[in-house]
Amino acid sequence: MNAYLSGQSPILSSPIYSVRPGNPPVLLFHGDKDNLVPIAQSLTMLQKLKDNQVPASLHVLPNAGHEIFLQVQGNPSLQPILNDITLLAAIIDQL
Repeated sequence: MNAYLSGQSPILSSPIYSVRPGNPPVLLFHGDKDNLVPIAQSLTMLQKLKDNQVPASLHVLPNAGHEIFLQVQGNPSLQPILNDITLLAAIIDQL
């Protein structure tokens, strides 16, 4: 973990400490079956973004765990979301 974080404290490495007014919009996804990261962390991040006037939304995905996009094959309810993200990425790539 220390090598991954370059010696930085895991707590201080959280993206919540990078939220500032003027940050770009944020789209958060959280699986309702995530056993690694509690939903409270996504809710806290969403609130921090809103407190800093950063456009943000949180989508809680049904029957999804932590590695949401690895679970698309076994969870057809996630496929439309992956399709939308793929389309958005293609649009951004053309800008």
